[in-house]
Amino acid sequence: MRKLVLPILVLSILSFPFFKKTVKIRAQTLPVTRTAVWDANPVSENVTNYTVTLDGVVVGNPTSTSQSVVFTTAGAHVLTLTATNLWGTSPITTLNINVIVPTSPKNIKIQ
Repeated sequence: MRKLVLPILVLSILSFPFFKKTVKIRAQTLPVTRTAVWDANPVSENVTNYTVTLDGVVVGNPTSTSQSVVFTTAGAHVLTLTATNLWGTSPITTLNINVIVPTSPKNIKIQ
């Protein structure tokens, strides 16, 4: 029993979200558009298209290795990518994104 506790503890710690890398996008205004790019699958896999989603909503099904993505809100977002061929769809690749915009000015006065 003692030998099992350490691996479970390590696995539990590594599964916490703060160990996942998050890309920061700094924007002056919203919406902000960025282009997602990735490496092509090997030609032998006969990929017919990729599917890109932002927060669970499909934003495109490109046949190339890039897709324009529009962020309309600040905060945390999840971008996913899958490849599809005649035999099925790949496992999901995920990118966590945090869109940061300037905060509103505080304590406005007239003198």
